[in-house]
Amino acid sequence: MLLSVIIPVYNGSDGLSRCLASLNPLLRSADAEVIVVDDGSDSTDADETESICCKAGAHCLHVEHRGASSARNAGMAVAKGDFLWFVDADDTAVTSQLAALMASLSSLPDAADVLLAGNMVEYGENNEDNVRFSTDALRRVFFPDVLHAVSHALVRTAFPRATNHTLLFIRRRLLMADGGLHYPDGCALLEDTVFALQVMQKASYIVENKTLCVYCLHKTNRSTTAGAWSDSRSAGFIDDLVAFFAFLHDYVAKYDTNGTLYDLYRCYRYVYLRTLAVKGCPWNHIVQLRDAVEMDNPYTFFERLLFVAPIHKSFSLLCRLTRNRR
Repeated sequence: MLLSVIIPVYNGSDGLSRCLASLNPLLRSADAEVIVVDDGSDSTDADETESICCKAGAHCLHVEHRGASSARNAGMAVAKGDFLWFVDADDTAVTSQLAALMASLSSLPDAADVLLAGNMVEYGENNEDNVRFSTDALRRVFFPDVLHAVSHALVRTAFPRATNHTLLFIRRRLLMADGGLHYPDGCALLEDTVFALQVMQKASYIVENKTLCVYCLHKTNRSTTAGAWSDSRSAGFIDDLVAFFAFLHDYVAKYDTNGTLYDLYRCYRYVYLRTLAVKGCPWNHIVQLRDAVEMDNPYTFFERLLFVAPIHKSFSLLCRLTRNRR
């Protein structure tokens, strides 16, 4: 049984060093391969990425800059593992849990398509010693019921674990079958959620282990979407959001048995409307999103406030005065 770890990176060699250090037990194992996909980084950073990978024992693949989705797809195309795990270069693995991870994968029945891990550990707020693994916790679960298993514990999130691609260990044959599954090319927002939901829908045999907490999220890192957004960047993000809501709307129609996806839909909508407003997204793009994302559930009072031009423009002005444009 071979595990392929796929890590996209773009001008992020500093974080990559820490990430690969956390994966050291896998880098030294014959049962794992680590593939770093350099997404067209600047020449200096690309050279540094190559050097870091060489020292760590990771494979390095250089591709044209097209975003994390395309980079992950490129890594997927060359991966040889029976299972694939997608890790972000600015996060780390919980090193003490890697042996448990490999034990879990080895314990899966041949028919299993996906292993769903437990909650993420939030860096700086939880000690790895508090993470306890149990092989007895392996159990079969079913989609879409697994969407209702909302995680609250180690990392505080209101979204189901099944929507987080970093918690999925996916059988490669599942991704290759019937034309294959890929991350949406060119998409910069919520592409991981779209991919995760497609995987869970396609999988016929899902096993979870809630005690396997192997992924560490570094929320203190500066966001790639930090600062005020330019007009062109806002337009691209609007396109991504419109596509995501159209995708999620289909899931709501097909799988919303008791309202969980309905609530997830509402939560995502408000979070991104608010984010767009405080990031200084131009008014015409806000209107585009408002017109595109019409749903059965009405807008809340606070959502409606974001569609009032004077309030939105005040947010935008404040944002542009206090933040650097990126």
